[in-house]
Amino acid sequence: MNNENPLGKKVDFPKKFSRDLLHLISRDEQRETKTNKAFKGFDVWNIYELLWIDTNEVMHHEHISITINCDSEFIPESKSMKLFLGSIIYERFSNQTEVFNLISEILNLELNTNVKILNEIFAPETVEDIPIKKTDQKLSACIEKTGENKIFSFSPFRSLCPVTGQPDIAKILIKGSLSVEDKNHISNYLGSFFNTNAYHEKCVEQIFQELLVKNFKFDSVEGHFERRGGISIIPVRHKI
Repeated sequence: MNNENPLGKKVDFPKKFSRDLLHLISRDEQRETKTNKAFKGFDVWNIYELLWIDTNEVMHHEHISITINCDSEFIPESKSMKLFLGSIIYERFSNQTEVFNLISEILNLELNTNVKILNEIFAPETVEDIPIKKTDQKLSACIEKTGENKIFSFSPFRSLCPVTGQPDIAKILIKGSLSVEDKNHISNYLGSFFNTNAYHEKCVEQIFQELLVKNFKFDSVEGHFERRGGISIIPVRHKI
């Protein structure tokens, strides 16, 4: 494990394969509270630039998704994950399965969990698009509990990387029964994250907890963040 966070720093591309390129972040440290966690879920990492070389020196380019349980002890820092996956080109593999097994074995050990790797990108489901308004409003309590149960996409959502201060853009998907008034309240609330410094996972968990506390009728919250450096991160949280 790399104890130094490479994010926001100039880092040369690795010259050999190494699991030590991974920099880990404690989930508990980024969560404001360690008690009363009312959700389950996972984080999907869409990897668009996985390159590996087989034993005949033939190069292969894969688009994959890596799913990490939200109860894992650690999460990888995104730039360190890119460097780690990039260093795979220094190994040789007989087939794709060997590549996936190596990645899984290392991530399972480092993150203290069991990851799942698929040879496909995780894509959002959307029924209704709702624009987000830039405001400083807190979320109002839900009064009217009527509305069709479906998936609502709120965008563009904006927060800031807590390390670099650069903007992170996303679609926030909420599955639930939301009235017109509910959607307006949520749109205004999501706009209040505009200058908030927080990792993707923390943003989604905070949104989930607020909806729960304010008695909204919903099942899940997903944050589909735009990709950076060939990686996009999608935290998904749902009720227990």
